[in-house]
Amino acid sequence: RPFPSPVLAPAPSGTALATGVAPGGTTHSGAVEASARQAPSPFLLEQRVEEQCHIGNESVLQMMLASMDQCTRESRPWQQHLVSSVEQACRRVLDTEFKKLILVGSVAMAVETPGSDVDVVCFTTGPVDVVDVLKKIAEVLLKESFKFGGPQHFEAKVLEDARVPILALSWNKRINIDLGLNLQHSANHVRWFSSIGVSHGANNGAAGVPVLTVLLRCVKWWLKQRGIPPAMEGGLPTVAWLLLALHATSGHEVRGEHFEGEYSHIAAVLTMFRAFFERFAGAPA
Repeated sequence: RPFPSPVLAPAPSGTALATGVAPGGTTHSGAVEASARQAPSPFLLEQRVEEQCHIGNESVLQMMLASMDQCTRESRPWQQHLVSSVEQACRRVLDTEFKKLILVGSVAMAVETPGSDVDVVCFTTGPVDVVDVLKKIAEVLLKESFKFGGPQHFEAKVLEDARVPILALSWNKRINIDLGLNLQHSANHVRWFSSIGVSHGANNGAAGVPVLTVLLRCVKWWLKQRGIPPAMEGGLPTVAWLLLALHATSGHEVRGEHFEGEYSHIAAVLTMFRAFFERFAGAPA
């Protein structure tokens, strides 16, 4: 029976994977390892953009977004496989203290970019020793590393000295998941962004993607391509950059529209993206 693991969206044409079953329905570790090596590289996206830089801005943006979607779709089965395995490990370690596992961060808000980590939070029925539980979950996953091609392709490290301890998981250094315990603020962030219309509603069948969602994805991709230092290197947290983008575009009426690939919607994204840079990159008065 498949575990009711969080289903990552936008997903390809499948649902949550059965525990311990690799995409394609095989448990053979060799098949998992070979397929994982073929996971999409986000660096291909940069090359595709450069190849089309001679055409108009709207065409470049549409091509970039399509390439981003393709990269995330190709990674999704492997991310789902790892999330399902994480939930199984959480259930095994916590037993009756397990409450639920939810998606948070950029994947939950539908603003992920190629190479984005998948952030998940496990909630318990009561207080627990966070570091101790994370270490036990790491041990369980490392013992089952055959699901991911063997220990040479899978890493599990507890960052216990961080302000908020997390378990960092990496599969072939391409599929990365961060697991935290009882992080209510992370869940609150997702709910707040959803309340203002950021999430695209893939789980409820809503058509199109809000222009605001596309804008925030572009801001995140710009941060990555420009090499802006993240929070762990002394920079602003990603959520702070997203809030700055929301502030810079708060006066635009197109924020509530939905994006379906038409140039008019892409032009709206470009207009808001320009407003973001004009607000924060201009010389002080």
